[in-house]
Amino acid sequence: RCFSLHVGISLQTGKLNISQTLQGWSCSSACSPSQHCRLPRCTNVVFPKTFSGSGTVNIYVTVSHGEKFSRVHSPSAMWVQSVTTRDFDVCARESGIGSNGTGIINWLAFQDYPQMTRGSVSFSGIWTTETKCEKVTFSQSFPGRPSVFASARYTRDTKPNDAMYVWLENVNSKSFEVCIREFLPFDGKHQDTIVDWFAFVGNGSESNFTLSGEADFPNSNLPTAEDNYGFCQQVQFNTTFYASPVVLVSVHHLYNPQVSMKSLVSPNNNIISAWVEEVSLTSMRICVKDLSGTGSKHDPLSVNYVVVGDLNPCLDVFCPSFGVCKTYSAHEARCVCDDNCPSYQDPVCTENGTTYDNECLYKLSFCKGMDNNTLYHPGSCEGFPIVHGRVKLLRVPDWSDSSCQTVVFPPYRFYPNKEVQVQITLNHMNLNDSVTVHHAITSWTEKINTQNFTVCAMQSGRNGNNFNPFATVDWMAYQGAPTEGTTGRVKMTKWWSGTNCADVTFPKDKFKDSPVVLVTSNHQRSGKEHDAALIWTEDVTKNSFKACLRELQNFDGKHQDVYVNWLAFAKLHKPLFTEHGSVNFPNTNPPTDEDNNAYCEFMHFKRNYNATPSVQISANHSTSASGNSAPVHNGVSTWIENMNESGFRVCVKELYETRYDPVSVAYAVLTDICDSKWSYFDGFCYFTSDTCADWTAAVKKCRQENSVLIDVNNNEENVYIQHRHNGEKSWLGFNDRSREGDFTWVDRGHGNFTVWATNQPNNFKEEDCVHALGVKYNYEWNDVQCSDCHQFTCKKDLNECQNDLNYCHKLATCTNERGSYTCKCKAGCFGDGFDCYYIYAGLGYSAILANDDNYLGTLSNWLNPVVQSQSSYWKRCWRASVDGWASTTFHSLCDSKGPTVTIVRVGKYIFGGYTSLSWSNAFLFSLVNKPGWGPVKLTQQGQYSYYRSYSTYSCSSYGPTFGGGHDIYISSYASSNSNSYSNLGHEYSPPSGHSYGSYFTQSFLAGSYIFQPDEIEVFYEAI
Repeated sequence: RCFSLHVGISLQTGKLNISQTLQGWSCSSACSPSQHCRLPRCTNVVFPKTFSGSGTVNIYVTVSHGEKFSRVHSPSAMWVQSVTTRDFDVCARESGIGSNGTGIINWLAFQDYPQMTRGSVSFSGIWTTETKCEKVTFSQSFPGRPSVFASARYTRDTKPNDAMYVWLENVNSKSFEVCIREFLPFDGKHQDTIVDWFAFVGNGSESNFTLSGEADFPNSNLPTAEDNYGFCQQVQFNTTFYASPVVLVSVHHLYNPQVSMKSLVSPNNNIISAWVEEVSLTSMRICVKDLSGTGSKHDPLSVNYVVVGDLNPCLDVFCPSFGVCKTYSAHEARCVCDDNCPSYQDPVCTENGTTYDNECLYKLSFCKGMDNNTLYHPGSCEGFPIVHGRVKLLRVPDWSDSSCQTVVFPPYRFYPNKEVQVQITLNHMNLNDSVTVHHAITSWTEKINTQNFTVCAMQSGRNGNNFNPFATVDWMAYQGAPTEGTTGRVKMTKWWSGTNCADVTFPKDKFKDSPVVLVTSNHQRSGKEHDAALIWTEDVTKNSFKACLRELQNFDGKHQDVYVNWLAFAKLHKPLFTEHGSVNFPNTNPPTDEDNNAYCEFMHFKRNYNATPSVQISANHSTSASGNSAPVHNGVSTWIENMNESGFRVCVKELYETRYDPVSVAYAVLTDICDSKWSYFDGFCYFTSDTCADWTAAVKKCRQENSVLIDVNNNEENVYIQHRHNGEKSWLGFNDRSREGDFTWVDRGHGNFTVWATNQPNNFKEEDCVHALGVKYNYEWNDVQCSDCHQFTCKKDLNECQNDLNYCHKLATCTNERGSYTCKCKAGCFGDGFDCYYIYAGLGYSAILANDDNYLGTLSNWLNPVVQSQSSYWKRCWRASVDGWASTTFHSLCDSKGPTVTIVRVGKYIFGGYTSLSWSNAFLFSLVNKPGWGPVKLTQQGQYSYYRSYSTYSCSSYGPTFGGGHDIYISSYASSNSNSYSNLGHEYSPPSGHSYGSYFTQSFLAGSYIFQPDEIEVFYEAI
């Protein structure tokens, strides 16, 4: 490191390790020096830049010991020699056990440096074992006591006994004394020692020192073995360096009995040494030692220090978006994203409902521009937050007017930066009339946000006989999608008259069958009543559907900024959804005047409910059926008339175009699965009080409800509970009333989850109960007095095994647990409880497999992924030895039965194949084959597998045959001729490691290319 304050180089610094190899002398004539007589080491140092001035080059040195602390070392004596403008030699002699060559020499050199007051002291004559001190008087007094630094130098080649300890005495603004003493007692005669010094006042910035200061050592206590019987002090830098800096230290002592009695040890009876242990980027450890050793009396000392180095270039860099500053050199830094994230799970949730495994991963995503949302709460996000309710449209509109009502969501129910979608269904349940059929009413939503939305309805036609209340609307608001479903929003293109449809495509392979689809229109422009439109779906398949709107009156103006919110699912999102289905309207006869020219059907629920549930419906029409109208010629409206605990009456109206088309109405039922005023979350039901109570009263109230004052098991529940209280303080069941400091959940015992606030719990004023602090305090907890008054939440388990609120398979038994449930397949079935299968599902009747569990289990596992239903059963349609070997018999018994399994036995060999209407699922199998081989499944990966249309080969004169190239060919009357053969590898894969056409492949299934079967069975899949 070099500094130039004027023409030429004026100040240079550097560091080097003390070498173990450059040993110049021996302490004695012995080959191995004494353990406590370390050899001096000298090495040459070349300046980074040659000094070009005419003045003397001054060099100052200090020893340090790395960047990390290992132990406190012993003092060293250091000096320089052979100083030129190009280089110098530095020597060190270590006491004690030494540093094993790990010591570091810090050096500073300058020439012609006017900012520095400097000088030299030459110790003349010859001396032996004694302290030599010389007084130095400054040519000009300093305004205060200066920082003085000194180092020994020789102008000749040195010997081991030239090693000297150097320290300062009585430093003041006018003068100081420099003292030296031999490294080892009785080490011979000494002469020619020169001590160079420099002094300055202030912080050293004018001298290009990065930092400077003074560390005081009072030394009032006894030295310890941990500090090697010296005194050490950690000095913190007020900044951060790019690399470990160069450090110089200088120790001084005050001995003036006439002025102070604190220092009574004369320099003549003393040795003082200072050095540096570790030097890190932010601190250093300075150590001192004197001649008093382990004695109780040690004078106070002061150590001046200067630090020179490059500061971390990231110090003044601010990185936005969770970026971190990364250094590339001493003077180059850039903001980057920290991708060194841990793998542990400590989820956090953002304002748009995205969950990250930990906060570091969130910050990384934000930094990379993949997310611009702030953190919302600790723990995972709720994947499908949903709220449902019922609102009455009380205002009775004129015939051409609409009625609207604003619905307010509970606080904190939705994520602030995620789109909320709403489904609505209109009904007339409040009239409690099982006869009346109203005019068709169209409904829509406006102004949907995370706080509320507006629902509107308008009656079609020009009749003025509206009812009061006008209508009731069941609504369902949600974010995201259910586990077994998908949701979205499609913008309708601008249109002026008639019908407008938009195509919606589901994610690939999302559904195996046509899902239930619910649709609701959303108007971005509020108050535009001419945008009111009928809404229905067209051609719902497993891959797509059309959302269609038709204006209420033809030529009703330009319609724009209209969206359709849609939700599709094939499996119920339990336990909130309890059932779903479809009501079919064949509409083969004209509607009647008694039904107001609508078609109506009463749909019975699959079970009775304690209260009238919420029902969402949507109409679906198909244009693919023969003779049906295209959407442009149609318009469909559906609504619910009366509804109760046992079912609902649903009605549809349709435009007449030569005839009425068949229509179906999909429905989904939502209900409050918990008791009245209780809410469901993750396996439990919760009740929240309207008023505050003390902790004991809250516990009593919850017990009266057969519940407990809330116990919290994880971050997600902690967030949910505090949101129930609108983010305000609330009681928890946590307390240490029984034993101070031992917190337990009332009625539940100890728990593993806590989120104490900083410095909590503190038992201030006998605080034995715990409350949640609320959203503003990061959902943390605090202990408080039990007499405080707070609202509270009670908690009790929901029995999901009742009323079909679980995902257990119908062949499984449900067992309720606290907050969850388990599923176990019933006797005679196997699976994980959520998917169960009959054991071997009929294949156990195979005469060939003969109840061999290994064969039956293997074949069943291969068939499970391709069966049409989990409850499918394999039923035998042909057994050749019983029904006859004629191929015509096989075809008459098994054709058009659907998916089939063929099992063939030839001697000890057992093989066969599976095929379905979807030939791409066909495969062959071998259960018993060549020696050394086990059961093998052979898929369509043969040499000519592109002929998939011939996965099976059907011909009246053939028995069961697989592959266009006859991978398996069974002849008619196969047991009495040798016409059957195996050409394996043509369309189906050959055995691993073998090729199509080889003898091994051709004989793999039956033991030979041509074979004569002993038995053949064919089973078909019965649902």
